[in-house]
Amino acid sequence: MPPTSHTPDATRFSRHQRSDATPYSRPYAQECAKLGIKRLHRMQRGVIDDIVNNPEKDQFIIAATGSGKTLLYELPGILPSSSGKTTIVFIPRVSIITVEHKRLFDCGVSVEKRHARNDNQQEREQQAQQNDRLFQAVNNTELLPRFILATPNQLLYSDSIFSKILSGLCERGLVYRFVFDEVHMLLDDHTVLSQFPILRQKYPDVPVTVLSASVAPATTSTLCRALSMGGEPKVFPLDRPNLYYQVLPKLSQGEDDKLGVAATPKERSQMSPILHLARNVYPDLAGLVYCRKKSTCARFAELLKKEGIAAEAYDADSNRSVMGREIFRKWQENDPDVRILISTNALSSGVHKSDVRFVVHTSLPTSGIDGYMQETGRAGRDGEPATCLLLYAFGDAFQVPHHTQFQTNCILALLWLINSTNCRRRALLSYYDDNHFNYEATSHRCCDVCDGMASGRPPLEITSLVGRVLEYIQDGHEEKHGPVGRIRLTRILSDRFNNGEKEPTADMWDKLIQWLVIEQYLEVHRPGEKAGGQIRV
Repeated sequence: MPPTSHTPDATRFSRHQRSDATPYSRPYAQECAKLGIKRLHRMQRGVIDDIVNNPEKDQFIIAATGSGKTLLYELPGILPSSSGKTTIVFIPRVSIITVEHKRLFDCGVSVEKRHARNDNQQEREQQAQQNDRLFQAVNNTELLPRFILATPNQLLYSDSIFSKILSGLCERGLVYRFVFDEVHMLLDDHTVLSQFPILRQKYPDVPVTVLSASVAPATTSTLCRALSMGGEPKVFPLDRPNLYYQVLPKLSQGEDDKLGVAATPKERSQMSPILHLARNVYPDLAGLVYCRKKSTCARFAELLKKEGIAAEAYDADSNRSVMGREIFRKWQENDPDVRILISTNALSSGVHKSDVRFVVHTSLPTSGIDGYMQETGRAGRDGEPATCLLLYAFGDAFQVPHHTQFQTNCILALLWLINSTNCRRRALLSYYDDNHFNYEATSHRCCDVCDGMASGRPPLEITSLVGRVLEYIQDGHEEKHGPVGRIRLTRILSDRFNNGEKEPTADMWDKLIQWLVIEQYLEVHRPGEKAGGQIRV
């Protein structure tokens, strides 16, 4: 389990920009106060200055989760220099739009939101009224909102009302900037991505701001081409030194999601570390637990309540109900009635809560390492120590989308991090080609792997073991019997090659098999079967 205290030596992180806050200068004082911001970090100040001084310049910003990227379009959008124009912000998820709309509205900033989900008569009437307001604003800038928040799929329909409003605003020079927030969420949506070049061709005079915390170098160049952006992206350090990364095994077999019954062994294997964090490591402090399915969120909330923990379930539909919005408000405001939120990936981004002390994944994020980067980034945004725990079973890897090569690569990258024998922080940052990792991992409590190295536990030499596994499957068992179940293979290898020694343990053999699958020396057939799938070379 993670230590109860693991405060890093702050002097070792001189290149970490997030904590380097400077008082805002006079030109931005009024706007910062309006948005409830006390000061700007160096990264924020530099980017905002560049936008103000070069208003026609495109901006592509990659910076750490919790570094305040939202402010990079909020503050320029309410400056006097953008008066009489609107900033159109494309945000992939309705839940994030809802949170951002409320934040701006509560700050007294004029804002409209648009998305395709208008399921009842009241919402349709509100949409019609909004259409009237925006059409009037095309001819009367006093009615023009400072921001229009929209889902990117609004771009898919060239004859839609939104397209007509957009055309009218752009033709009259009333759009200050296009902003693509959380752009990493769109990387596998080729239908939406195909609209980016069309948008730039139709409105080449409108500058663009692109924001993300998790875009690998290869996909960065793809986005730059799609948006016809000149210049290099501004890449800031992604390291979050206050976060402690940990992976623990869980049971993969057994029933779950049945409300009203006692916890199953599978559920207890996941509940135990969550309860440890909630009771022993961060008592009475806020936490966020991610589950893949809505039913699992409800189930875990029920089980935690039975253990005396104030927990509630949350999903993409929760913001559409009074009860759901109240649950989220209580959690954000540290109401003792809602201490832990059990959520789907509806809260993977756009959560303006600084004091989340732990984030737990009960399954792999559906978007692989990008989702992991984003969702763990909800923890410790105040700079204080926080824990990021991933509960993992090998079968999880086969329950997430693998429809495209991009999805497969993201999952493989996360599996590589999970099974790494080196620092998890270094593995995470290396995927994004971030070289700002400039301190000795073994001397800091940054992850469970480094804790093991610091304790003097020697790494396992696997070269000879790899040869034994491949030789046994290819030359022996597979020729006679065909593919072998993963769980059975683990037992066979342990019995056959250990020769009475305690190591490698069955768990080590299992991890070795998983590593060989990740590195594509082995492949798995029928991975969802009870025996753990069939392994073959």
